[in-house]
Amino acid sequence: MKHTLNFLAAGVLALVTLLVSCTKEPPNFLYRSGNAPTLSITSITELTPSASDSNLFLLRLRWTQPNLATGFENVKFMTEVDLNSGDFSRPLSRTSFGAFTDSFQAKVLNAFLLSSGFAPRDVVDMKVRVIASYSNNNDRQVSNTRNFKFQVYRVPPQVTPPSTGRLFAVGDATNAWWNLPLTNGGIDFSTSQEFMQLDPTTYAGKMFLFGGKQYLLVPFNDGRGWDQKYAVQNTFAPGLSAGGRFGHRPASSTWDANFPSPAEDGFYNLKFDFQTGFFTVTDERQRPVPDSLYAIGGGTTGGWDNSHGNIALKGNALRRLNSSIFEGDIDLTGGGMLKFITKITQWQPQFGRGTGTNGLGFNYGGGSDPDVIIIPATSGRYRVRVDFYSMTYTLTRL
Repeated sequence: MKHTLNFLAAGVLALVTLLVSCTKEPPNFLYRSGNAPTLSITSITELTPSASDSNLFLLRLRWTQPNLATGFENVKFMTEVDLNSGDFSRPLSRTSFGAFTDSFQAKVLNAFLLSSGFAPRDVVDMKVRVIASYSNNNDRQVSNTRNFKFQVYRVPPQVTPPSTGRLFAVGDATNAWWNLPLTNGGIDFSTSQEFMQLDPTTYAGKMFLFGGKQYLLVPFNDGRGWDQKYAVQNTFAPGLSAGGRFGHRPASSTWDANFPSPAEDGFYNLKFDFQTGFFTVTDERQRPVPDSLYAIGGGTTGGWDNSHGNIALKGNALRRLNSSIFEGDIDLTGGGMLKFITKITQWQPQFGRGTGTNGLGFNYGGGSDPDVIIIPATSGRYRVRVDFYSMTYTLTRL
């Protein structure tokens, strides 16, 4: 009886299989493949906006129907913008459904390019495409690519830069204490406590700071500075001695607290970015700024003689411009050798050729002396510049 039941079950299974195999599946019309949309730019293709145009939708796009097998309101469109040299691996993108058009604001394109490392007034070649698909990203249909140009513009800075174009540090963390003008004990510290301007919205400098103290930034080296100070919101915020947000006291009363200095005495690189409203403080205690600097070497009029009797050496003293930079106009012999010393009769600290392009090598004492700097082939008068913030030097023929 058991064998008979097994035989009947097998027969039923075979019959079902035969019936199924004879049934034809209807074509899958719901998910037939679409076609790539054709993209066009309906705005001008050379965009040169200014900050006042930030909210305008300057890049305008239109594309054709991709003919996917679903209601048009369900068709997903992804618009992608990239550099002409890019591969759309990290594009500026946005998504819409059931649309034939899209547009981008000037500020969105500008922010994308600024974050990509471009600077204001750079004209950048760009491209755009659109990808149509079902809502689950199936059957992605990529359009043609269209090209356009965009000129990067400077957006208003987060913090108003100094109207004077100058910036000083004052406080008990500095040598000048809380004195404006920046003098203390009859010594003028205005030069050593002045920042250099790297660009219209960035100031930086290498300065000596007393550890565990406080300071402020001012655009005037006199009593007017107190009404125009730059400060932070909370002196005691964790980690603020290494950097954070800062603001302008006239713009808001919340920016009224002093900057805290790092815990240890020494030289630090300070950088204030008014465009973003952030500052950074970097430890440079191993590479301090000297009080004076002299050009010495076979390529100079004074040769290698570092004695007090060498009048030419004294004439090759560089003038300190601010907290970080020494500069002077000096006669140099083409192909000759050049170094810098900080004190007459002393060979250390000593500065010369370091690594990288125009890198400044150094020996502050107890180490190996840096290589000599080789003067360019043409003899003549050169503007010699030594930057202790970036630890570089430049020789510019006058």
